[in-house]
Amino acid sequence: MCRLLVLMRQIAVVLLLAGVLQAQGQAPRSFIGTIAGFRPEKAQIEIRPDKGDPVFAEISPESTALKVAPGTRDLKGAEAIQITDVTVGDRVLVTLAPGAQTIARIVVMPAREIAQRNDADRSDWEKRGVSGIVSGKSGNRITVKTRTATGETEVLVAVDDRSEERRVGKECRSRWSPYH
Repeated sequence: MCRLLVLMRQIAVVLLLAGVLQAQGQAPRSFIGTIAGFRPEKAQIEIRPDKGDPVFAEISPESTALKVAPGTRDLKGAEAIQITDVTVGDRVLVTLAPGAQTIARIVVMPAREIAQRNDADRSDWEKRGVSGIVSGKSGNRITVKTRTATGETEVLVAVDDRSEERRVGKECRSRWSPYH
């Protein structure tokens, strides 16, 4: 009986140590999402991941926050910010501490800066682009029918390797469009 108790204790200790070592060896969990809200009384941020259910992550004194410009693909130009600079709607890459719901690092792309970049892209597209229905193609030239206030016109567009074409399906067009 005594041997059985000693053996059971040894097994329990081994299992306990295995669990501790596994928890220590866990890689941090990271995900991309959008800030959905705050719980200041609990020092939590609600994040809506791109995939999965909302996450309530805790902020700790060790949590770090970095800001990157929209479109950035690495952290070379990241700047340190205060966690209080994060706002609802910001896009984030969150890394949680191993085995916890505590934020180790949060990388932020501010929603305001994303909107500014999108507006600049749209403005650039309106200045340098043309929209309409392709009515013909011959070699590296495309004829596009466009509609203006003065009526319908045809624009001849020369394309090269750097030209970009964006197609929009019928379900994306306005139901009042005359081009259906």
